[in-house]
Amino acid sequence: MKAFTELQLEALLKRLRARSDNAYISYIGKCKTDECLGWEAKVNVGKFGKDELQAHVDAQEQFGRHSAFAEVIEMIKGINHE
Repeated sequence: MKAFTELQLEALLKRLRARSDNAYISYIGKCKTDECLGWEAKVNVGKFGKDELQAHVDAQEQFGRHSAFAEVIEMIKGINHE
């Protein structure tokens, strides 16, 4: 297995950070939709159906992607500084 140079490692970390950031931005965008508003909005409207559930599932998927990328970034940074 070929070792990464410092420049290659930094480029990889930059790409992973961008993907993590994009997933978090997508998460925030999904959370701002009417279907994904908090419980108060759902009680006021009196609706929590399939669309609302799917909106929450989609948002959490993006948050999970963000968290996974962030964890990988920290793991790589840890290896690099050992």
